[in-house]
Amino acid sequence: VKELASVARMSERGLRQAFIKHVGCTPGDRLRSMRIDSAKRLLAGSSEKIEVVAHRCGYPNLNSFFAAFRRMEKMTPAEYRRIMRFRS
Repeated sequence: VKELASVARMSERGLRQAFIKHVGCTPGDRLRSMRIDSAKRLLAGSSEKIEVVAHRCGYPNLNSFFAAFRRMEKMTPAEYRRIMRFRS
């Protein structure tokens, strides 16, 4: 956020407020959402190990990935993969 605010020539607070006004969420929330969306595509469309998916989506470890995924999707990455494979 600090770097983005600098590029936009805004304060961090101003950037956050503008982001919420125009996007509907904080920059951090948007980043987390984008990471989970990427993970969902990889889980549904590949057979890569979950650890590899987590790393490719910017998570430093499997625990933080599982926690973020479960918080947003209300299921584990493995459960999501099984459901998506069943639907195909």
